[in-house]
Amino acid sequence: MKKCTKCGNKKPHKQFSKNKNSKDGLHAWCKNCCREYNQSKKGKAAQSRYYKSKKGNAKRANYRNSESGRANNRRHAKTKKGKATSRKAMKAWTKRNPERRTAPYLVRNEIKAGRMPHPTALVCYCGASAEQYHHPDYSKPLDVVAVCKPCHASIHWGA
Repeated sequence: MKKCTKCGNKKPHKQFSKNKNSKDGLHAWCKNCCREYNQSKKGKAAQSRYYKSKKGNAKRANYRNSESGRANNRRHAKTKKGKATSRKAMKAWTKRNPERRTAPYLVRNEIKAGRMPHPTALVCYCGASAEQYHHPDYSKPLDVVAVCKPCHASIHWGA
């Protein structure tokens, strides 16, 4: 049994979240008190401040890039709510980036019509055979550069 420092009630250890920084390895507040605080305006404001800080932002990014974070993202993406969230985000992105959305389709149509060679028929600037086209400027959708996949990744992500 442990006493919650927020509500003052004695509860079983299962009613407390783990906290490796405390002596007994449990959080000082019970799970119910933590939930109530996190759902309150004060708790949400504290979370917002934390995640906007450098430490909170780094922790969140580290989790998203971890194996468990990616697994959770994959599981969420398969749910009804995850699919709806993805559709909403894609619609918003399309609204913000109409040129980036249509440019690949315009290039594909030019290739199908035979007015532009397929990128595999060309050579990348590194000397390897090209596999994709890169758009340096989306306002000029047919002004493209043929690149291999590693070069294309390095252009976009510096990998």
